[in-house]
Amino acid sequence: MMLYLNFKRCRRLLLVLMGTSGIVVLVGCGGDSAHESSGAVRKAPVRVAAVEQGVIAENRVFSGSIRAKAEFLVAPKVGGRIEHLEV
Repeated sequence: MMLYLNFKRCRRLLLVLMGTSGIVVLVGCGGDSAHESSGAVRKAPVRVAAVEQGVIAENRVFSGSIRAKAEFLVAPKVGGRIEHLEV
């Protein structure tokens, strides 16, 4: 009796998962039919200019100080020197 109830639950779960995945596939495969039928691709407007050689003369100077939000100390767990390190 217990095995039958467990099988029934698994079957119901499997049907729900299959139905949900089917809906996801159908929605994902659908496209914008107006966009596809016209064959036009939207292009972003851009400006084109010839390459020029020159000097970049825009400099900015800022003054101030920088502080870290957090600090920690890095220290070895064992004292001594590294004589050789194979990479």
